[in-house]
Amino acid sequence: MRLSKSCETDRDVCSGNFTIKALRWWHKIAGVSHLMICFSPLVDSFLKTKLSKDRREAPPLPLWVIFRWERRILQGASTTYEVMMLGAFLLITWAGLRFADAQRLNIDSLVFNFQELRGLVWRSKTMAAGHPFGAQAAGLCSKGTYTWLFKFLQTWDQVMTSLQLQRSKVDFLIPSMEPDGTFQVFEPLNYAETTRIFRAMLLTPWKKFQDQHPLAHLQQTYTLHSMKATLLSFGPQLGSLVSDSDRLLQGHHQDPKHSLNLYGRDSVWGSLRYQSTIIMEIQKGWRPKTAQHRGGQFPLTEPTVEQLDSDTESSSDSSQGDSSSSEELEPNANKKALVPDPCQADEATFAKHRKVTHAM
Repeated sequence: MRLSKSCETDRDVCSGNFTIKALRWWHKIAGVSHLMICFSPLVDSFLKTKLSKDRREAPPLPLWVIFRWERRILQGASTTYEVMMLGAFLLITWAGLRFADAQRLNIDSLVFNFQELRGLVWRSKTMAAGHPFGAQAAGLCSKGTYTWLFKFLQTWDQVMTSLQLQRSKVDFLIPSMEPDGTFQVFEPLNYAETTRIFRAMLLTPWKKFQDQHPLAHLQQTYTLHSMKATLLSFGPQLGSLVSDSDRLLQGHHQDPKHSLNLYGRDSVWGSLRYQSTIIMEIQKGWRPKTAQHRGGQFPLTEPTVEQLDSDTESSSDSSQGDSSSSEELEPNANKKALVPDPCQADEATFAKHRKVTHAM
């Protein structure tokens, strides 16, 4: 559990604030009259005292991590476990979801047309009725229809087929899978275990480095909320190229123009446009700057991403342990785009078989 430990115990726990609040709650529930003393001005002063400390925030992921994760999924040597975990993390990142949103996601609601994915979260932190979401399939590495998202959905379908699961019964994105690709119990992965896997994947265990890993000693700085914060931190650096309304839609925040979006019949276009703008700017050579912690917390570093072609590796990376046999991409990953059946190409539905080539 070492990797899932984010920081030391909060000071408020040691200051007695939680104890006072618990006693007040017990007075309200149980009606213990003697606990009225907890509402006295003297006791109340302890709750109003603020201890100075650095504000803890989830830092966004480096662009280098997103690139490495996408590239690993597209490689032929990637395992089912890696594709399932990395694919889920990337989908959360690109779609701007919270971890709790991803574990309240109807798999049967996912609709994929080779360019974008749309889905529905049936409950979220800010919306009890849930909200729709969308994600661009291209990502950073792919130029055709064979994308990391295509392979992730294809692998998900193979898993459900092998387990003979009904799609309508699966309402979470990250299952409790063993590293060998098996399942002891098919259930949602809990927060602590997901955090452990997430921080382990930040260290790209499939890739060797002659020197120290670029994110060594920094992986515990990142939390699962870092995935949602990543694209939201990229956008403001592009200035007028992205709008505030698109940023709100990307983060699934409450929008004062809710009625306008409601009658617009599509609240996903804004987030898809936001993602597309970021992808195009990165492919043109723009690189987001590293967001730093506030105060005196440990500074973050941004590994350099020189090249986004998934089938090519720089000479420095080749000297760091990558072999062409173990890191070979899937066949035809960047050669010829898959051509879907024109009759229903724009209605391809994930996990539902129609007349579409590789509708997954």
